Amino acid sequence: METVAVRRCESYDQDKVDQAVSMAISDLGGIEQYVRPGDNVFLKINLLMSRRPEENVTTRPAVIEAVVKEIQSAGGKVVIGDSPGGPYNEKVLKTAYKVCGIEGIAKRTGAALNFDTSVAVIKSPLGKMLKSITVIRPLADADVVISVPKLKTHSLTTFTGAVKLMFGCIPGNLKAEYHVRMPEIKDFADALLDICIMTKPGLVIMDAIEAMEGNGPSGGSSRKLNCLLCSDNPFYIDGAAAQIIGLKTEEAPTIRSAIARGIYNVENLRIVGDGIEQFISTDFKVPNKREADMLSTRIPDFMKPFIKRYIKPKPEFNWDKCKGCGYCADNCPPKAIVMIDGRPHVNTDKCIGCFCCQELCMHKAVDIKRPWINKFIFFR
Repeated sequence: METVAVRRCESYDQDKVDQAVSMAISDLGGIEQYVRPGDNVFLKINLLMSRRPEENVTTRPAVIEAVVKEIQSAGGKVVIGDSPGGPYNEKVLKTAYKVCGIEGIAKRTGAALNFDTSVAVIKSPLGKMLKSITVIRPLADADVVISVPKLKTHSLTTFTGAVKLMFGCIPGNLKAEYHVRMPEIKDFADALLDICIMTKPGLVIMDAIEAMEGNGPSGGSSRKLNCLLCSDNPFYIDGAAAQIIGLKTEEAPTIRSAIARGIYNVENLRIVGDGIEQFISTDFKVPNKREADMLSTRIPDFMKPFIKRYIKPKPEFNWDKCKGCGYCADNCPPKAIVMIDGRPHVNTDKCIGCFCCQELCMHKAVDIKRPWINKFIFFR
């Protein structure tokens, strides 16, 4: 059996979060099971972009600080970090740490913030899609990796939690290469599993006090779930989180791939702590069923080019919200977006449907348009 602890926490009051995190880790046997005195611990957070904590795009500082204190109580030395979307450099990191409230954690606890932008290569000949990955160096150098994901919806993978979080270990714009190499969602999901396996998070504490629903991972709305999840198995904590938001297995590509590869089996999921039933949401808003996902799993290859023309979702720009910053064009993996007269325009033939433009838009100016015919083909 694989254990996931679920603990109630109704606010980001630091004392309450400290208590909930401590109880959840204790449910698994205590922090000493994962951190030894002197261990160098890389604390992988969700630092998608420079957004204020209350927007719930990134992991909330109170949860990160509580985990830092747990690690330090076991004698571990903490380095906090991530590779945000877009360029990976010291300036970007400094801004993200400040805006997202992480800078204050370092001042209060003495934990280090990562500014090392060098990289390392991790090899795994048993990977399904990836035999090696390039990652940010502090993760590769750590004795222990602990992750603190945020429970959110995601326009590409439907749901993002512990497994998807580890994609942030790929430095900066190199992430775009993975999207281009694996435009089919089933292949990308398997690549995410490979990355999670290679980066080896030894303990996961998921922030679900306030989650994000709708057009996540950055353009959605906050939704209170009032709980924290904790496990030493990232695949099973995602399985538990999916249950909480009412997500069916077939709707979550990473969970479906984990089942197919024998990594996850719901029959082996054991919930401890406060249980799961009281936190389950029956009306949590998730992105519409992924037409591209359906294409990659159910449509014969020879038919895909013809069918995609009519049912493929496309990014659509809201001119009232768009500021003409060009960030979407700069970070479009296949370079399908160009700026014309200060406005972004997408070449739909080149678009691979990764929706990085929506994910990284600071102004929530990108929507995903689905052809009207899809309403008659796909059902929730």
